[in-house]
Amino acid sequence: MEIDENSSRNLSDPQILRETFYGGYKSVEEIYAFLDQKVAQFPNLVEKIDIGDSWCKANPGSCVLPSPWNGYDLWVLHITNRNIPGPKPVFWADGDIHAREIATPEVVMQAVKTRPYYACRRP
Repeated sequence: MEIDENSSRNLSDPQILRETFYGGYKSVEEIYAFLDQKVAQFPNLVEKIDIGDSWCKANPGSCVLPSPWNGYDLWVLHITNRNIPGPKPVFWADGDIHAREIATPEVVMQAVKTRPYYACRRP
C-alpha cells in the first residue's frame, strides 16, 4: 500500500477542498493548539491531561510510512466547574480514536468551542 502524500495534504487545505468540515480538517498540532487555547480561555474550568502515548510513540521506529515520525502524547480535556463541590454527572466525548477518522475530532471540537461552562453550571 502506498500513501499519496499530496492527496493526504489536500484534505487539510480549505482552498482545494472547500466542502470539508468548517474549512478543513485540523492537524494534530492544530488540535493541540485548540486544547491549549481552551485551557487559557477557561483556566478555572478546563484542565489538559496527558493520558499516555500513541502507539507510534510507545513503539519507536515502528511507524515509518508515509515518512518516519515519533508519534504523539495523548491529551484530553477535563472540563468541570471546580467551584461546585460534590459528585457531578459525567459526560464523555471521544474523538480521533483511529487514524483515518478525521472528522471525529472536529465534531468534539465544535461541542467544546461553545463555552465549556455551559456544561459546568448548576441546573
